[in-house]
Amino acid sequence: RLSLRTANSPVEGSSQYNNAVTLGWNNRIAGEDTTRRGRPASWTVRLSAEAADGLRLDETSSLQFLLMPTEAMPGPRRVRPDSTAADSARRSAPPRPPRRSDDEELPPVDLSVELVDAAGVSARLPLSHYGVVRRPLETWILMRRDIERSRFGRQSEIVLQTYSIPLADFRRARASLDLGRIRAVRFVFDRAVAGTVIIDDIGFASLDPAFMALASGPR
Repeated sequence: RLSLRTANSPVEGSSQYNNAVTLGWNNRIAGEDTTRRGRPASWTVRLSAEAADGLRLDETSSLQFLLMPTEAMPGPRRVRPDSTAADSARRSAPPRPPRRSDDEELPPVDLSVELVDAAGVSARLPLSHYGVVRRPLETWILMRRDIERSRFGRQSEIVLQTYSIPLADFRRARASLDLGRIRAVRFVFDRAVAGTVIIDDIGFASLDPAFMALASGPR
């Protein structure tokens, strides 16, 4: 459930009356070696053959969704221990990451969006080519921050940004991709080590060509 910034105010209410998926990732492997990375995390929405056939997708179609990063930063990824390594893994478990200060700047967020067809052919595009992945803007209303924090659940509203990616761009990235037989939409977190995003309203549309007239496409 998405909540409003007045989450601490039962009188005004806190629900946006909308649900979305929240996805957090950290590709860094826990341990002393801070440069060690695991396979990029991903999240996949699969389409049945019947659903894909009914959509009748082609190069005039576009992939649509809403997305917004949050301030949450998951800790390093723990490797699942096996056999006798379990005890040593527990002994070497890193401490929890320190709490972020109000003035600490969070790293930028970016990710890739991938389409996969029935033959397993895939095409991947950077999300930032279709709009900056913007973090929510904080708004301070009261003079005292301690009262502000007790009055509001957070200092920003959850406002998801609309993304429209032409399927023709996926085809340009991979000419063999069969747009009429798409079986999966995958969000791949390969362009930022760690972060959290909220995603909603994933689907396809046939937009008027004027809507894409100023689209810059992949850079």
